[in-house]
Amino acid sequence: MKAGTRGRLARLAAKQPGEAVRVVITRQIVDHGPDGVPVPVRTERREVLLYPAGGQP
Repeated sequence: MKAGTRGRLARLAAKQPGEAVRVVITRQIVDHGPDGVPVPVRTERREVLLYPAGGQP
């Protein structure tokens, strides 16, 4: 995960003190076809539960 993404997620979590924030991260995997054009192969989806700085309840 890129540092900018982690920073945005941390700011999102800070807006809701005391509550966990569920974040869905999607990533599209592409390959190149015979003519060099990008072709989507699959989409990966990951759910992450972020807790405030105090840790898990």
